[in-house]
Amino acid sequence: MQEPDDSLDLLRGATLIARHRHPLLRHEDAVDQLDDLAVQIEGRMPGAAYPLRMLQTISRHLRERGFRGNSGDYYDPDNSCINRVLERRTGIPITLSLVYMEVAKRLGLPMVGVNIPGHFFITPANPEMEFLVDAFDGGEISFLQDAEATLTNIYKRPVQLDPAFLSRKQPVPPRVFLARMLNNLKQIYNLRRNYADAYAVSCYLRATRPGDLDELRDSGVYLYQLGRYPECVEALTEFLARSPADSEDAEKVRALLRSLDQRS
Repeated sequence: MQEPDDSLDLLRGATLIARHRHPLLRHEDAVDQLDDLAVQIEGRMPGAAYPLRMLQTISRHLRERGFRGNSGDYYDPDNSCINRVLERRTGIPITLSLVYMEVAKRLGLPMVGVNIPGHFFITPANPEMEFLVDAFDGGEISFLQDAEATLTNIYKRPVQLDPAFLSRKQPVPPRVFLARMLNNLKQIYNLRRNYADAYAVSCYLRATRPGDLDELRDSGVYLYQLGRYPECVEALTEFLARSPADSEDAEKVRALLRSLDQRS
């Protein structure tokens, strides 16, 4: 995370994230699997380089190989681990998008992520190609109205996107892409009350956005839940030193620290 944005390797970042659950994971294994997928698709590509037909070929092959969204167990942490996504061929929108992006890049069709809250789409890096690809939905080509329908279904209320959205593409920077993967995992571990893994992910998030007070606070709370009280006090004391004294969070943190004083 100390590297410049333009030199961050998304796939390497994803394998590092996955090692919090799969410590023996080798980055080279993920690279080999993606290389193999690209070689399989290369022989099926249309003779002329028509980007839309190329994408349709990629999508069809990935569907035939069994890649699909894991709607049945959406909150399985392994949906966010690139090695397990490649092994099981199922995942969530952002990890399936990463698989698609890596394969398309190897076939000469670079893709970028699109930062839409609630779902993750990708789109050709070429600004003249104004459509989206939904890797979670089998690589379906989505135009603006399709994306609105997908988001409307997610939010259960009408969603409208600015028509200029696709023409002024703002790709998701690698650092934001990785932070979004981590936030998904953090929410999952919060739901499961798995504070050890939540703390590990919170430390990763602090690397993606140094100085973030919310993440410093959350790290301290996870340390409290884990009974690691000296580290908890250190993190939360730093949080208070850097937070506005009258903030609601600061008062909650002071109350937590008082409870620790009473324990001792």
